[in-house]
Amino acid sequence: MKRLLFIIIALLSPIGLIAQVISGRVRNAKGEPISYANVVLCQKSDSTLLCGVATNHDGCFEIKLKDAENSFLRVSCVGYQVHNAEINKVPIDIILIPLTIGEVTVTADMVKKDASSEVYYITDSLRKACVNSLQLLDRLQGVKINWMTEAIKIGEYQDVPIMLEGRDVGLEYIRNLNPKRIRKIEILRYPKGKYGDAPIVMNVILSNTYIGFDIGTHAKGMLALRKKHSYNTDEGLTYTYATKKWNMYGDVGVKNKLQFEAVSYEQTYKDIRENTAMEDYNKPNGSNGLTNLNFSVGADYKINPQHVLSLQTWINSNIGKDKKTYNDITQSFLSNSIGKYHASNITTGVYYRGSINNKLYLSGDVTYNYYNVDENKQYSLLTDITHQQYEGKKNYWRTNADARYVWNDRLSSTIGYTFTNKNYTNYERPSNARLFSSRESRHDAYFSVNIDFTKNFNFVVGSNFLYVDEKNDALSDGNFS
Repeated sequence: MKRLLFIIIALLSPIGLIAQVISGRVRNAKGEPISYANVVLCQKSDSTLLCGVATNHDGCFEIKLKDAENSFLRVSCVGYQVHNAEINKVPIDIILIPLTIGEVTVTADMVKKDASSEVYYITDSLRKACVNSLQLLDRLQGVKINWMTEAIKIGEYQDVPIMLEGRDVGLEYIRNLNPKRIRKIEILRYPKGKYGDAPIVMNVILSNTYIGFDIGTHAKGMLALRKKHSYNTDEGLTYTYATKKWNMYGDVGVKNKLQFEAVSYEQTYKDIRENTAMEDYNKPNGSNGLTNLNFSVGADYKINPQHVLSLQTWINSNIGKDKKTYNDITQSFLSNSIGKYHASNITTGVYYRGSINNKLYLSGDVTYNYYNVDENKQYSLLTDITHQQYEGKKNYWRTNADARYVWNDRLSSTIGYTFTNKNYTNYERPSNARLFSSRESRHDAYFSVNIDFTKNFNFVVGSNFLYVDEKNDALSDGNFS
């Protein structure tokens, strides 16, 4: 019996050698996660370094070791005081205090780059003298703003799409955000899912501890000196109201553009040559005008700190008119064309994002877009007048869901699925005769694995399966890639 008891004890004894896991999260005084902080395990007797890791994007860390007795954690990060923490209960919540010299706070502009992304951690030194998010973005290395169009350029890529915490919002709102609300900027290269057609996308991440009310206005006017009487104006207002549970926001704006131009043409029909009068910039014979109205409203609800549900709607309306009049070389009337159109664009989306145990990160959305355009064109050639009227309608649905799992501080994987459905129909007015219709469905499933071999070497491998089913009046086709 004693021998049997000894054997059982001997068999159970290796259990004591199973690795112990020490996990936790590092945050600042505002409750925001601190990424890439150094967390090291030290021996209490002489502070000897035993092992260490760096926190991930969400400030989380995990250390595996055989025995954590008689040891403590030492946490450090640029711009913060070194913090020592006892290992009593896991997970450990660690708050770092900014390093101060007199009344000046020492911070560092932090940039994290890997194979598929660049992350800029926004500090007070970057926010200084910036009144909106566009001015802040223009200070980031490699990012340029076209102040005429407010388009974002990164490297050779023009008009880069921008989203807010992984979801679509009104562009005017996101371009005029209060820089104090912005925690970090992510530049994602070759993204999967709903932005899979874009080579690069920008994602703005907000501070989850900023509470209060913001209201901002902007106005811009431009006058062309070469093209007589041509101008461009832009006025708008944005607002944000944030509480511990709710974040409500929106914008309203109007843009007006009127441009005059001098145009001419020369063409030949068989042996008949037709010339118009030469351009005269003092007497422009062409003009095009556009009035754009935009409105957006949205709300985020924090179910709890790890789960957020969002609802957004934005409306865009364009009213345009263009006109061209041509005289012949004797300055007699030859022809003219007048075009008018009105386009309405309405989008509504429901979005979710959340995390479970700081390991599994989930996101999903359902978005619907309705687009309608009415065109009225008139052509006059001497005494002949031709009218053409069209109407186009588009219905667009998109569903996206993805999950990212962090296996450890070096390995993570992502899996997702996106479905889109587009229907477009073009009609002739006033007969309501259908001229053209098309339908396209896309199923896109994807996965990727991210490996951080070292702090400066990162490797991403992945694949996606895409099926496209396209039908219109001329063909029906389905293909895989």
